Amino acid sequence: MTLEDLKRDNYRAYARNKLIAEAFYLTGDIEKYGSGFLRIREEIATYPTMNLIVAEIPNGLHVALSYTRQKTGTNILNVSENVSEKLSPNQQRIINAMKDNKKITYTELSKLIGIAPTNVARNIKKLMESKKITRVGPAKGGHWEVVD
Repeated sequence: MTLEDLKRDNYRAYARNKLIAEAFYLTGDIEKYGSGFLRIREEIATYPTMNLIVAEIPNGLHVALSYTRQKTGTNILNVSENVSEKLSPNQQRIINAMKDNKKITYTELSKLIGIAPTNVARNIKKLMESKKITRVGPAKGGHWEVVD
C-alpha cells in the first residue's frame, strides 16, 4: 500500500498480522481494521485548521496531526507555534513515569521507555530547560517534580 493509495478512499485494506488484528478486535481495542485513515479524514474535516500528515518511513508510516488553532466547543484557542514547547512522545512518557514515581532513575526510565540513557538525559535536560520538570534535592536522594 502506498501513500497515494491511502489518500484515496477506494483502497483495499488487509491485516498484515491477522492474529494481532483479531486479538485487538476481541479485546475491544479496535472495531474493525482497514477503515482508520478514512475515519480519521472524516473526523478532522470538522476541524478546518487541522492537518493530517502521513509520511513513509522504513517499514511503515509516520502519521501526525497538526493544527494552528484548536477548536474547543464554541471557543477557538490559538495554539503556540513554538515547536520547542511541544513534547515528544518520549518526553511525555518521561513525565508520566515521573508522576508515577518521583524517585525514578535514568536507568529505570531508559528501560521503561526503551531508549538509551543518553537519550533519557537529553530529554530530561530539555524538559528542565522548558520548566516542565524540576529536580528537588541532590542527585542522590532527591526527587522529580512535574510542573503543571
